[in-house]
Amino acid sequence: MTVENPKTIIKTNSILAKLLCKYGCYFDGEIHQFSSSANDFRLIKAKEGFKAKIVIVSSDFYSEKQLAYPIDNKKELNKLLKLQLSKQEIGIVQKQDDNQSQVNTWQFNLKILELFPKAFVFLPETLLVAQNCDNGDIITLVDKSSKNTFVTAFDGVVHSAKCFGLINSAENFAMSAGISLQKQRVLSYQDKANSLVANISKLAINKVLAFIRKPGPKNIKVIALQLIAPSFAIISLYLILTSTYLFAKSMWLESELAGQGDEVTELLTLQSQLDDNFEYYQQLVLFWQDKQNTAGLWQIIAPTFKLSTIRTVQLKEKRFFIRGRTPNASELLESIAQNPNVLHAKFEAPVRKDRNQESFYLSIQLNETLFLHTKVEGE
Repeated sequence: MTVENPKTIIKTNSILAKLLCKYGCYFDGEIHQFSSSANDFRLIKAKEGFKAKIVIVSSDFYSEKQLAYPIDNKKELNKLLKLQLSKQEIGIVQKQDDNQSQVNTWQFNLKILELFPKAFVFLPETLLVAQNCDNGDIITLVDKSSKNTFVTAFDGVVHSAKCFGLINSAENFAMSAGISLQKQRVLSYQDKANSLVANISKLAINKVLAFIRKPGPKNIKVIALQLIAPSFAIISLYLILTSTYLFAKSMWLESELAGQGDEVTELLTLQSQLDDNFEYYQQLVLFWQDKQNTAGLWQIIAPTFKLSTIRTVQLKEKRFFIRGRTPNASELLESIAQNPNVLHAKFEAPVRKDRNQESFYLSIQLNETLFLHTKVEGE
């Protein structure tokens, strides 16, 4: 027979192990907390006023069963378990294959639930100890009074029984569970804390969630009231503070506006003047859009006023047509054509002589720099 050495399997890194050491307890008729020193754990008497959140329950305070169903559809199996199990029973599907489902169920003593009203997780010790069992291994738990409990796990299904009557040895327990004994170990009460802390880290999270305490209708109302009352108080306080702030802000803005009344009036007057000026500007833009700029022409013909008399000037398709009289029309055309700002100049009709004067009709085309046909654009 081999005695288990829990120190070789401890994994205190897991979240569950840390939570167990801080908020957990072991109950075997008395409440024990977990105490650690140099990675070694012991069960000590709980301090007065300690409120456990996680409770590991001795096998004396719950019943354990193994059930088999000829079904491997998980959804249908859950419906069946919901119909068959009582509200106090917790069922875990341990194995499913070949149209078979193996289920473990646990039902805790109601006094345990009443003793720990603040706890939200209750775990059976046999489930935790079985996490360290291979198929065919049997672990003998020894409690404070040296009473033994046999524990094994085969294909994930947990089996346990008290040492009583015909089940007075590991061999007989193996026969009653229908397994072939491979190896047996003894877990003393002194090493139980180490084993529980180590094995809780091996327990799958979904199995832990199955043991979370479900609040009853009364507890749900209490929890709802506990949540609603603080929430209502917080929301009311927020609304009061927000309303006070907005009222104070409004009063401050009104006082600031009253103090700046003259400035605001002046700004409004300036804005009105600006709007009027902008409207006038837009009217000028519309007026000048289609107006021709003929200033360039007068720069060309102004010097010829001493030599001629201009009667008419017309603008047609960017050319200026000029009628007038001069003593020498050819000389006048030549002087105009020589101006660098003139692109082209010519007679449009024959020159006629009359009383020592010559009547002419000529056209001038100016360079683009002088002939501006532009539109004034405004925003």
